[in-house]
Amino acid sequence: MAWTNWTPCTTQFPPTEELKQQIVDIESGKTPTVSAEEVFPELAEYRQTREAMSEADKAAEREQLWREREERDRQRDELSRRFLEQLERLTAGERAFITHLHADRKQRHRPAPPV
Repeated sequence: MAWTNWTPCTTQFPPTEELKQQIVDIESGKTPTVSAEEVFPELAEYRQTREAMSEADKAAEREQLWREREERDRQRDELSRRFLEQLERLTAGERAFITHLHADRKQRHRPAPPV
């Protein structure tokens, strides 16, 4: 189950026949494997905790996660807004400086009026 769910996420596939043989070897037990719980011991505890939760608790947890995500999004949006304001102030200052230089250059290179 985990193999078929994870396989589409990989970036490199072996040749089709080799991949099919690997799947057969895994399913037949020829290739040794380890469970996710052996690699991530906290996963078993998390699964037990989730299974013991009531549907109301699961819904409350989803709601809490959703609120936390919305808060992170709001914070990111605020940081982006402030960053863009700073960029606008910097570019406005640069534009003013360039305009001043351009005006000064025109002033210095203005031809003398005929006498």
